[in-house]
Amino acid sequence: GLGLIRWHRQKAGSVEHAIWTIKNMEINQKAELRLSLSSNISQNLTKQELSFTPEVIIDSQKFPQTKVSHIYTIVHPSLETSATWDKTKIKPGDTNSLKIILKNTGDAELKNLVLSIPLSSDMVDLNMLAKINHGILNKNTFRIDSVYNAGLSSLNPQEEIELSVDIPLRKVSKSGTDLVLKLIPVLSADISADGSSYRFERSFETPAVSIGTLLSLHA
Repeated sequence: GLGLIRWHRQKAGSVEHAIWTIKNMEINQKAELRLSLSSNISQNLTKQELSFTPEVIIDSQKFPQTKVSHIYTIVHPSLETSATWDKTKIKPGDTNSLKIILKNTGDAELKNLVLSIPLSSDMVDLNMLAKINHGILNKNTFRIDSVYNAGLSSLNPQEEIELSVDIPLRKVSKSGTDLVLKLIPVLSADISADGSSYRFERSFETPAVSIGTLLSLHA
């Protein structure tokens, strides 16, 4: 069902115990209320009616007014992710290829998909990464969108897309020893319903890959 999260603001009256009360209204006066609702809706539900019945209270007597209602279209966005490394053993200075598969397992089309990969500049050679991959580097986050991969413009239900990113390691890491390469990419996309657009976001983890140590021996 639906549950109240919080009130944003109201132009008249007050809100107490989830009840919006306006004690006095002038002729032609308008009142506005904005709020956020949480939802716990069945996966099989595709429509939900939201309704309110205002009441006018005169001398302690309640007079219900016309019910205000709207039927919303319900979408169930879902994304299945897979991340695999080309190499299971690497050392400083190596480049490891990351293959990511994104599958739309929901019932709504995903549009304007953006894959963001936060990276550690102490471990990853960011300058080299930006040169050998199709995407844009913003500070320590590498991003791929439909400008660099047309397949990210939209993803219909049950469709999937495969992306590959080469991760070059620094020859000398600033992160010490016993290093592990593990990333947490974030996928975001637009979803449309009832003429409005919403932003869907999902993060996931890659497998961890241990980074060996380079030893420099001098006789």
